[in-house]
Amino acid sequence: ELIIRHTQWVATGGRQGKQMVMNEIDFRKGPGLGGQSLTAMRANKCTFAEMDLRGIQLQGSNLDDSDFRKCSMQSADLRGARFRGAMMQRANLSRTNMNPLILKKPDGVIYHIPCRLEQAGLRHAIFVGARLMEARFDKCDLAGADFTDCDLRGAVFTGAKIEGTIFDNAILEDAVFDEGKKP
Repeated sequence: ELIIRHTQWVATGGRQGKQMVMNEIDFRKGPGLGGQSLTAMRANKCTFAEMDLRGIQLQGSNLDDSDFRKCSMQSADLRGARFRGAMMQRANLSRTNMNPLILKKPDGVIYHIPCRLEQAGLRHAIFVGARLMEARFDKCDLAGADFTDCDLRGAVFTGAKIEGTIFDNAILEDAVFDEGKKP
């Protein structure tokens, strides 16, 4: 019921339905979320571990401190989502869109909202073929993560642990690393 109401809220620009705001919930006990449109959902400190979330749409969602360990999130739309402090070890994020969410206000002002993963645990996460322009990986644990064929233009890796991280064929133009650590 909450998913249906949230889907209405997204589809009508907030005129009908209700935004899903759920904190400290274990989503593994509910219906499958793969392919669902949950744009702008707020689900901080929630558990999604080992769930099949392929194709999910979480643009602009706040998911800070949530557990996504071993999740299948291939081809998800995560533009502008926040995963600060999230546990995402061994998550499969292949072909995800984690570019900035671009919003244009009625007065013409354009906002770029980057995907934020500061201090997230991303050991051995798989990002193969993902779009990650301007993503924030400050102070993340990325040891053993695979960024093969990723677009990382303008991404920020300051303070990140990148020992054993794979950047094969990744686009790193304007990406920011600690001095002497750029691959």
